[in-house]
Amino acid sequence: MTYDYQLKDAASDFQITSEINSDTLTQPDELALGVSRQWDSWGMSLDYRMINWANATGYKEFGWDNQTVYALGGSYKFNDVHTLRFGYNFSPNSPLGQKAIENSTSSARGPINYFNLVGFPATSKSHISVGVTHQFSKGFSLDSALVVSPEESTTALFDADGPGSTSAMTYKTTHAETNLTVAGRWTF
Repeated sequence: MTYDYQLKDAASDFQITSEINSDTLTQPDELALGVSRQWDSWGMSLDYRMINWANATGYKEFGWDNQTVYALGGSYKFNDVHTLRFGYNFSPNSPLGQKAIENSTSSARGPINYFNLVGFPATSKSHISVGVTHQFSKGFSLDSALVVSPEESTTALFDADGPGSTSAMTYKTTHAETNLTVAGRWTF
């Protein structure tokens, strides 16, 4: 995706135009494997996903790390009308790992650290979800879901004058999510 003048203009404000000189973010490659099992009214699934942020255009320039995600999901079908779904995702590492937020010998690293944590706070490590499907007819159902990502805090160094300067600041980003989705599904 290309965001005209968004990333380059923001990078210019932080004087990191040589590191971030494009408005393009590419969806990263992913490798995913999963297994599922259905019996009677119960369904269970387990997924493994490796997200290749470190080689995706845009995220590579931000210094993002690859990410591993494990997901466990389940469902219980009460009857032909109602199904309950639940899930848990966990990642032992955020894409904003050590490479993306630690200071380095580059004087640009501090502004990129700040840019990452303020502009892209991808620090969540887990998501808990629950949802319900109501099947109105063979062709239409209504799905609702609640997804909660518990609060995560990340601290990094912003050293605008270069590594080791006396003007270095420590800053902290705290990120949590709560999403509610309601969607109609038509099958034809």
